[in-house]
Amino acid sequence: MKNILIMTGVGVGLFSATVVGLLGVQGRLNYEGTRGVPLLSMFFAPSPASEGEQPGEHGEHGEPEKDPHGEAAAHTDDHSKPFGVQHDGLGVEERLEYAVGKSALNPEPEAKDDGHGGGHGGDHGDEADAHADDHGAEDHGNGDHATDEPHEKLTPPKDDFEAQMEALYGQDRYRRGEFFKFPRLEGDITVTELNQYLRASKLALEELEKKRSQLDAYAGELDARERDIEDRERQIAEQMAAVDVARAALDKRVAEFRDTVLLVRRDESEGLRKYAETLASFEPKRAMQHVIETWDQGEEGRNRILKVLSMMKSKDVNAILQEVELPRLRDILVQRLKVVHEGDGK
Repeated sequence: MKNILIMTGVGVGLFSATVVGLLGVQGRLNYEGTRGVPLLSMFFAPSPASEGEQPGEHGEHGEPEKDPHGEAAAHTDDHSKPFGVQHDGLGVEERLEYAVGKSALNPEPEAKDDGHGGGHGGDHGDEADAHADDHGAEDHGNGDHATDEPHEKLTPPKDDFEAQMEALYGQDRYRRGEFFKFPRLEGDITVTELNQYLRASKLALEELEKKRSQLDAYAGELDARERDIEDRERQIAEQMAAVDVARAALDKRVAEFRDTVLLVRRDESEGLRKYAETLASFEPKRAMQHVIETWDQGEEGRNRILKVLSMMKSKDVNAILQEVELPRLRDILVQRLKVVHEGDGK
């Protein structure tokens, strides 16, 4: 409960400060400006002019004057426009006028001219009394005020502010209810040049379209070539697979040929002939021992003995083979059938 009361008091204080600040900014922090605000009007004493009759209703000496325009409320002066209607419970009172005081936008307000015939009464305050003392009764009786030059109508501060704003922002600033206005910018190129640029751009676009068509056609040719290359690569791959199969078959036949034929090359014929002549010069028994030892060394030894025996004369070969045992002799005779000489048909 205590917090609620504190918050309520703070809110009321902020509201009061806001109202007082706004009235001060508008220049209404006086009796005339706060007359329609409850409680706040109690802090301001009424001015001598407001205690009596309203300004402009009577002349300087209390004599009523006629309204020059026919209605008292139809003043055209900006300083005499009504700001509200006062209610006292007994009916609607007349509209009140307020004096414009100092504000943030108008720190030094100028003296206003109500435009009334005897308007020295309530507007000038104490100055009106001094003015009345200076002039005697005979002056007023002679109508000196009727011959006085009318006061120069001063420009309202609001109009001055609007004029300054107009000069600051220029004629093209934004106004509520109006559109933005932009000055026309003069370009460095003429309409003829723009048309030339437009035609040149159209020609360039047409040229680009032609090149695009050519590129599309060339792309189609490239796609056809790519498909043809892929087909050929597939055919080549199939042919390579067939070549691999044929090579495998050839390798198999070569292996079978090597198993059935022992080829004596031409480049080794001379060496084998000398080897055979040396072996033939030995005694048959000693030559047989050498043949058996070399035969037992493996496949390379057997091939060497077979090639050497093919290079020897028949009688020398027969003399050596007579000393060989029968099982080994049978194997040597079978293997001699595979020996073939390159080029001479042996």
